[in-house]
Amino acid sequence: MQSSKWNIIWLAPWLLLTWGLCEILVWLPLLILGTVIVPIQLLLMDPNKYIKESLINKGMPIYVFPYKWMDELFGNHEDGLAPEWWWEKKGKDKSFWYVAITWFYRNSIRNMSFWPIVGTLPIINKIEWIGSDAYPNPVGKTCFIVWMGYYSGFLIQTKNNNGLWIGWKIYPKDRFGIADYRHYGIGPDTQRLH
Repeated sequence: MQSSKWNIIWLAPWLLLTWGLCEILVWLPLLILGTVIVPIQLLLMDPNKYIKESLINKGMPIYVFPYKWMDELFGNHEDGLAPEWWWEKKGKDKSFWYVAITWFYRNSIRNMSFWPIVGTLPIINKIEWIGSDAYPNPVGKTCFIVWMGYYSGFLIQTKNNNGLWIGWKIYPKDRFGIADYRHYGIGPDTQRLH
């Protein structure tokens, strides 16, 4: 439901507070810890011994950490430690270690989407927004602030598809249903769009 523009008065500070606290109290400490632990673990492990099926892309094999706690904190239930498409983008001649490290920094602490309180499952009848509802397929520039209960997000995108996303990955169009990976959990994110 498109909401009154007056809601922006309380919603913008709420978005910045909840997103900021989540980034500072959860994501940043885990990123710092992961910066120490992940490279060492990747050097010590034989990736071919730790392959399982993606929890989201059924039938797709993914590389995982040898320890469940590491996989929950630093892994990626959707794409694993070194997705094939990322490996192709970085260069097939690159080592597993290099590809996994660059993926970790590009998509770090991704499993937060599935954690209670930090992440949430979609509740499509609770989605409200102010602004455009054209995303994720906008024509030209778009901007919106969206919320679902306590979880909120903000997107601004130029006509050249440059932009910024902060907050939880909820889109106004999600009120019609969610068919992508976010169906399994929606987490906070900070992403420069290009």
